[in-house]
Amino acid sequence: MRYVFASILIFSLVIGWLWPSQSEQDPPAPLTSKQRLAHAALPSSAPSIKPVTDWRLSHPLQLGLSKLEAGVQQQDINATYQLGRNLSWCFYSADSDEAHQQKLDELRRTGDSSSSFANNYDRYEYCRGISREQKNRFASLLMDAAQAGHPQAAVEIGKVSAKLYLQATGQDNLERDAYVKARQDYLTLRQQLLENTAHQGNVDALQLLVRDAAGQRMGNQSTAKALAYLKMLQQLDPDLSNQYQWQERRLQNTATADDIELAEQLSQSMLNQR
Repeated sequence: MRYVFASILIFSLVIGWLWPSQSEQDPPAPLTSKQRLAHAALPSSAPSIKPVTDWRLSHPLQLGLSKLEAGVQQQDINATYQLGRNLSWCFYSADSDEAHQQKLDELRRTGDSSSSFANNYDRYEYCRGISREQKNRFASLLMDAAQAGHPQAAVEIGKVSAKLYLQATGQDNLERDAYVKARQDYLTLRQQLLENTAHQGNVDALQLLVRDAAGQRMGNQSTAKALAYLKMLQQLDPDLSNQYQWQERRLQNTATADDIELAEQLSQSMLNQR
C-alpha cells in the first residue's frame, strides 16, 4: 500500500511542477476595518443561524472565490466565515511557484516526513492564484462573521494572535502608542467574543478562554476567571474537563479567598445565562 501512495505522490508532484502558473486576479477592495474594534457592537446573543463548519471547498479556492465574494457582499454570515476560514488556511501558503518550490526543497533538505511534504503541496494547489492581499483579508472577514454572531468564527478569531491580526489588517506599522491601543482593543474584543460564544455552550470557545485566563492574560482577575471557566467546562463536558484537573489544582494552590469567591460568582452567572 505504501508503494501505491508513494507512486501517487510522485506523479502529483511531477504534474504540479510542470503545470503552468495561473494568473492572479486583481483582489477585491479590502474592507475598511481599522476602526472597527474601537466601536464594535457586540451581539448579546447569537442570531438564529446554522453555521457552516465544513469550510473547505471540493475544488481550488480560486474556482469558488466569486461565489463566496458575492455572499460576502450580500452580508451572508456563513459566506463571510467560509471565505475568511479559507483565506486563513491559505495565509501560510506560498505566493508563487518559485516560493513553493523553495519550500519543497527545504523540506527535502531537512528530511521532513512525507505527510508534511504532501500537506504543503496540497495547500499550495488549493490556494494557487490567491494573492497575498487577498490572503490578508482573512482576519477582517473572520472578525466580521464573529461580530455578527457566527460561533465558529469567534473560535477562529480566538486562535489569532494580536500580532498576526494587526499585521493582516495593516496596523503593524502604527506609532507605538496607537499600536499598543489597537492591540489592547483587539484582545479585549477577542475575549468578549469568546465569552459570548462560551455562554452559548461552545466548548471550543471555553477552552480558549481557559488558555488565556490560566496564562494570566486577563489582568488581576485571571485566576478567578480561569477557575470559573474550568467549572463551566466541567458542567458542559465532564470528560474533557478531566484533562484540565492538573491545571485546576495548580490554580487553586495560588488562588486567594477573593479569587475563589469571584470564581464562584462568575461561573454561576455564566451558567444562568445559558
